[in-house]
Amino acid sequence: MLDLDATQIPSYGHEPERCFHGYSESSCYLALSISVGDELLGVGLRPFNEDASRRVL
Repeated sequence: MLDLDATQIPSYGHEPERCFHGYSESSCYLALSISVGDELLGVGLRPFNEDASRRVL
């Protein structure tokens, strides 16, 4: 079973593709990690305003 998790990563400064997140009141990215059990298969960094399922395939 694949486990896909999104983790908010704050951005500091003027990095490209960052987006303001109203809940945390900060600019951030979302990292999407894919794992099976304790084995990490991959991590992708995406802008916060991009749908989580866009890069899954």
